[in-house]
Amino acid sequence: MQPKQTNMAQTSNTGVFTQLMNWFFGSDDEFREPRRILATGKWREFQTRRLLLEAALKHPVTPLSQEDEGKLQAKCAFDIMLKQAYINDTAQEHVNYLFVGAGRGSTQFTILNPYGEVENAYNVKTGYPKDGEPDIELLRKTALEIFTQYSSTIQFIVGFDSIFHVLKQDCPVVPDKSALPASIPTTGKDFLKLGYLTDLYENTPMIVVRNFVDKDGESRKISFATGRELLIDLGTGNANLVDPRSGRQLNTIELPGDWMTNDEGLLAVASSLKQLLMEADEFDEMTSESEEESDEE
Repeated sequence: MQPKQTNMAQTSNTGVFTQLMNWFFGSDDEFREPRRILATGKWREFQTRRLLLEAALKHPVTPLSQEDEGKLQAKCAFDIMLKQAYINDTAQEHVNYLFVGAGRGSTQFTILNPYGEVENAYNVKTGYPKDGEPDIELLRKTALEIFTQYSSTIQFIVGFDSIFHVLKQDCPVVPDKSALPASIPTTGKDFLKLGYLTDLYENTPMIVVRNFVDKDGESRKISFATGRELLIDLGTGNANLVDPRSGRQLNTIELPGDWMTNDEGLLAVASSLKQLLMEADEFDEMTSESEEESDEE
């Protein structure tokens, strides 16, 4: 009986010690940053709905400004295109690169110089909604502003996200999940269906992508996601679980179109995010176990 009593005492003392340590220094869980949920698109305009979503989810939902979204995406795209040798890594005067990305609620035009630095960002509050049409006149006006200021200094254009979906049926986009070509075979005139910008840059090399494989055989996607931890990209119409290391979307859930006005729709968004958070934890656990097994071998 005595050994059993000793073990119970040890267990009890250990539990108390752990509680005291956590009380003084905090538990491991307290030091873990909550998984990032970055909100874009219409979530920027509906701040009250975002705060209600936070309360329902009991998890922070952080707004990402349209300007930051465009800049981070452009920098990601620049690095990929530089690695692919589409961009000359020798700095040249009067040379710029234009990156155009769009979602359901917004469009970003971002101009980078040969150093990969942002020269200018044009953030337009119209995208490609599921039900309805974009404000093409506003997009044309922005494109003309870019052409007026930068003209022929734009040496290369990259379109992605909703730009890909608009053009994929009738234009020579890089097929989804296929390898990038060895060189750029297309120019602006191949994408005139866009309805803006491309008519001003008919002879400028241009490529349109979504998911693709780079020259090293890595699956990539242009993304604003940074770091190494999985995060959730919460857009107007979709919530995406993203791996920042590749930009790939591990899962996508379509959101109800009425979350801006309907509380049931907002609760459905919360439910979708809970699912993605759970999947992210499961993915991390599987990855950790796989790494441990590799170390043992």
